[in-house]
Amino acid sequence: MLTVPEADVVSENNWSGFPFLFGLCVAASFVIWFGVDVQKGRRDAVHFSEERRTANVHAAAQASELASEESEESRVVQLI
Repeated sequence: MLTVPEADVVSENNWSGFPFLFGLCVAASFVIWFGVDVQKGRRDAVHFSEERRTANVHAAAQASELASEESEESRVVQLI
């Protein structure tokens, strides 16, 4: 049967979690150092940003074309 320690008894030992967290960080570091292809990630990031830039440029161009068409239509309507 498990017993629950008294509520007023506080453990002052903060050392017990350190080895676990240290091991976890070391394992994560090894995965990053040996498992991540930085060059491929850099190429993918450049490719992604170039695609986003061209998409934004095209969207801005279409928006300006639509705005100019709407202004021309409003001028025609005002003339009539």
